[in-house]
Amino acid sequence: NGIPADYQITHLMGTELHVPDPEATAAFFQNWLGISVKDDVVELDDQQSIELFESDQPDVKTRFGRGSIDHIALQAPTKDDLFRFWDIAKEQHLNIEEYADRGWFKSLYVRDPGDNRIEIATTTPGFSLEEPILTMGQGLSLPPKFESQRAEIMAFYAKQGVDFSEGVREPTSVPD
Repeated sequence: NGIPADYQITHLMGTELHVPDPEATAAFFQNWLGISVKDDVVELDDQQSIELFESDQPDVKTRFGRGSIDHIALQAPTKDDLFRFWDIAKEQHLNIEEYADRGWFKSLYVRDPGDNRIEIATTTPGFSLEEPILTMGQGLSLPPKFESQRAEIMAFYAKQGVDFSEGVREPTSVPD
């Protein structure tokens, strides 16, 4: 991607979420997902967190596009867990926006009390569903619904300097 390895983003340590009512948002995460919240910090796994702040502009709606986020994604360990979260969301009359089966994973989108989009997604079967892990990334894989637009998509990325025909080097071993 042209960015030196020392300057690449490899992970995020946490997220700030500015909401009209931090208490309501904390209750949303606690009651729906069973996630611990202490001092307005939603405590996720592996030292990850979402820190809740009261918005200084609670009536201002966010905009979509550059400089904004579409959603916060969290992982459901299994498909059964995802459907359990669906059932809980229905029982709690939460704003269920969408369920999507993307083939590689399944997602549930729910709006929190501050109207932020929260995604819960499975990690299986994963991207190796359609291509072997050893050759993954050597070409452009598209979901079936976008295959008819392959030429336009390839042209768009070519203008960005991305050449999918170059491929990548073969890995020497399968990762653990």
